[in-house]
Amino acid sequence: MSEVKIRNLPPYVLEKLTEEARKKKISREEYIRIILTQTAMMPEVRSLDEKYQNLIHELSGRLKYQNEVLEKAIEIIEENS
Repeated sequence: MSEVKIRNLPPYVLEKLTEEARKKKISREEYIRIILTQTAMMPEVRSLDEKYQNLIHELSGRLKYQNEVLEKAIEIIEENS
């Protein structure tokens, strides 16, 4: 693995990172590693979320159409009964 050194980090930021890591019962280094990994993955997550939203929208439209077709079929059946 590669190493990263961050210089001139404001003390309050370091304190906050330490506090959050302590709450999660992990080391500050592990906590920062998790944050950086999540940040690096965000574009991929957003892309997947957008694809998911588009799929939901498409499926919703298709379900609406199918519902309309079924309602029409029921009307025709009832008229002919």
